[in-house]
Amino acid sequence: MTAKSFVGSTFPAVDDMGKSAQIRLTSDEERSRRLAELRAMMTSNALEAIVISGKSDLRFRGRVLYTSDVFQFTADSFVVITHSGAPIFITTPVVGLGQARRTNWAEQFHVSAQPGHVIGEILGKENILSGKVGVVGLSDAISAIHMKEMTESAPASIEFVDATDEFEHVRRVKSPEELANLQHISAVFRKIFQAMEAEIRPGVQESDIAGAAARLAKLHGCRDVKVAMATTPFNAVSYGSNRRIERDDAFMLWIESPGPSGYWLELRRSYCFGAPSAEIVEFWAMLDQVWATALEAMRPGVTGAEVFASIEPLLSAYGCRLSPSNYSLHGIGADAIEGMCYPGNDKPLLEGEVVSFHPSLVFDDAKKAERISFLGMTDNVLITPEGGLRLTYDSDAIRVL
Repeated sequence: MTAKSFVGSTFPAVDDMGKSAQIRLTSDEERSRRLAELRAMMTSNALEAIVISGKSDLRFRGRVLYTSDVFQFTADSFVVITHSGAPIFITTPVVGLGQARRTNWAEQFHVSAQPGHVIGEILGKENILSGKVGVVGLSDAISAIHMKEMTESAPASIEFVDATDEFEHVRRVKSPEELANLQHISAVFRKIFQAMEAEIRPGVQESDIAGAAARLAKLHGCRDVKVAMATTPFNAVSYGSNRRIERDDAFMLWIESPGPSGYWLELRRSYCFGAPSAEIVEFWAMLDQVWATALEAMRPGVTGAEVFASIEPLLSAYGCRLSPSNYSLHGIGADAIEGMCYPGNDKPLLEGEVVSFHPSLVFDDAKKAERISFLGMTDNVLITPEGGLRLTYDSDAIRVL
C-alpha cells in the first residue's frame, strides 16, 4: 500500500466545549448487544472488518444510526467496525461533525471529501492488511467513487465483499429497547392523528394539512417528517397542493417519520365527511378481512409471497390485485425500509421482526379505483408465533368528521 496521509480531519469524541456524550439515543447495553451480534456475524463469515455505508434518506441512514448512535440528517456517512475497539465514524463535509461528536459510541470521528480514502487508511492503521472486509451497502447504497477510493487506498491484499444481507439479518430481530422505541413512535402518532382531525375539514387546502401535520410531528420530536395525502378522485398522491377538500370527498392522510429515537412508523388513516358511501363501507369490510387474514399468516418462517397468497382470493373476488410497483410489506426500524421487502427482496419472516404492512392495490375498474383505491390502513406489525401484532391501533375504521 502506498503511504498516504489522512484526506481530511480527525477529531476525538469531544465537542468544542470539552463535553462528551451529550446526545444519547441508545443505551450502553444495547450498544454492546449490537456490536457482539455484528462481530459474531463477522466471525462466521470470516470478515476482518465491516464498513457500513449510509446515506441521508429513509433507506440507508439508519444503518449508520444502528452502529454509531449518530442520526445524520444529510451527507454520505460511514462506520468501520473491527473485531475490537469502538466503531469509527466517517462523514463528508456537508454538516460537519458537531452533532456526531456529541455521541459516545465512536472514539474516532473523521470528515473528508474523499471518505473512501480515509476508510482505506483506517483499515491499514487498524492492522487489517489482508483477508475479507465486508461492505454493508455494496449492493444498494455505496457510491461508485467512494468504493473506488476505498479500493485504491486500502492494503492491496484486502478483498472487499458484500455484507449487506448479513448485516440486515442481524438487525431484523428487534431487541426490547428497539421495540420500546417503536411503541413510543406509535404513541406519538396516535396523538398527531388525533390532533389532525381538527384540521381536516371541507374547504381546507391540502398544503395546510401538510404544514399542520409536519409542525405537529416536529413538536413531538419526529426527525424527518414525510406527509402524503390523497383526495378523490384518487389518481396520485399529493404532498401538499393548493387543492381544497370538498364535503363529498374521501380523504387519506399518510405520515411517516422516525421518532425521537430514530425509529420509524408509517401510518395511514382514511376520512370522509358524513356517513361513508355503501361502496366505501363494502370496500372497508374487505380490507378488514384482508388485514385479519394477513395478520394470521404473519408468523415466523412465512414469506411475504405466502402472506399475499393468503389474501389473493379476497382481492380477486373484489376485483383488484396486488400492485407490482409498490412495496406492500417491508421491514422497518432504524430505517423506513430494512431487512426484507415484498416484492423485490422477499425472505421468511423472523420472530421479533417488525414490518410495515400496506397492501397497494390495482383495480379492474378504473372509475372504481378513483373513488376508493387510496383508502386503507398502514401500520407497524410485530411478528410473533401467534401471528402479526399491530403496534399502533388494534383495528381501524373510516373516520367520519
